[in-house]
Amino acid sequence: MFGAPDGTPPYWLAYFGSSDAAAAVEAAQANGGTVLAPPFDTPYGTMAGLMHPYCAVFWLAQTDARNMPDRSG
Repeated sequence: MFGAPDGTPPYWLAYFGSSDAAAAVEAAQANGGTVLAPPFDTPYGTMAGLMHPYCAVFWLAQTDARNMPDRSG
């Protein structure tokens, strides 16, 4: 499981949905973004980690909503 190193102060992390994670990563790179984690498959879909040119870190998630965790309760 991905986690921050010990001693990391509290932070927030945004996830954005994408219909095509690979194309979104290419567009981010073409516009000055940095790829922190190239697209990779997970049980929930394809994800990628990116950093905006002004250093904001975010993740992309491409999923068809199958195999998502139960968040009902």
